[in-house]
Amino acid sequence: SRVVIHDDPALAVRSLIAVPLQFRDRFFGVLAVANSADGNPFTTSDFSLMQSLAEQAALALHNAEFLSFQIEKRQLDLDLSLASGIQQMLLPREAPQIPGLDIDARYTPSQKVGGDLYDLFLLSPTRLGVAVADVSGKGIPASLLMAICRTNLRQIATRHDSPAAALAELNRVLGNDLRGMFITMLYAVVDTVEHRVTFARAGHELPLFSRRNHLTGVPEERYVGAEGMPLGMVPDELFTSVIMDCTEHFAAGDNLVLYTDGITEAPNEEDKEFSGTRLADTVRTLHGRSAKELNDGILESVHRFAGTTQQRDDLPLVTVKCTA
Repeated sequence: SRVVIHDDPALAVRSLIAVPLQFRDRFFGVLAVANSADGNPFTTSDFSLMQSLAEQAALALHNAEFLSFQIEKRQLDLDLSLASGIQQMLLPREAPQIPGLDIDARYTPSQKVGGDLYDLFLLSPTRLGVAVADVSGKGIPASLLMAICRTNLRQIATRHDSPAAALAELNRVLGNDLRGMFITMLYAVVDTVEHRVTFARAGHELPLFSRRNHLTGVPEERYVGAEGMPLGMVPDELFTSVIMDCTEHFAAGDNLVLYTDGITEAPNEEDKEFSGTRLADTVRTLHGRSAKELNDGILESVHRFAGTTQQRDDLPLVTVKCTA
């Protein structure tokens, strides 16, 4: 019933061979031939020949399809490599130099391109802007949004002494660009003259302050912060009503550790999370070390805890140590 019947007698089908074009479990179609040139019915030899041709044709189609996939994969790998290179260009090449501060920052994406962000920039010779953020989602869309967020934050930060005011304006600016995505962010301003850190938290993980107790001399770690909603999640009025500044004293020997949930939620083989408690314990142990040594120790602790478990999320980490 699937053979076309033509009214023209010259097109009548008198003899037919139909052979599947199949390679392993992949079915490409049917190789069909009708009516031999000499007018005689097809023979068993003709059928064997068509089977051989069909096998070769199916293999050729498989190879062509595989080659096409390889070309597409190479193009995608190239695009990802370019995106990764651009993203690395957006991250600070080195920490700003401010007397009295020891700064170290790390970023390890879980994929070739990631959606987390950290940034360090000078607001004045004695004031440092520090931001850590986490964009919802992964891959190129998240990395593009991260780039947009960073560019806007750098422009906005110079217009505000208040981190909360800067984040409120950033939320307004990004409103039309997020398209269903959102960003958690912590933005802090470190002032070496006033010996303080002022920060605002847009739904991000709490910053970790580490300092020695003035009476006992024992290092103490404390997570500090107020409520705040992620950027792009709620209308401007609600976002502005909950975002607020927090200020902490920042004297010689104090440490400020900023991170994303890629650190605290890193799982191990038993699917347990690294947790904020383990992070605080690690920082307490390394309290007197340099910012670089602190970050080295934190990342080593995370990797040792995770064991053979594959990294699921980006790992940005910024430590600022007051040295004077």
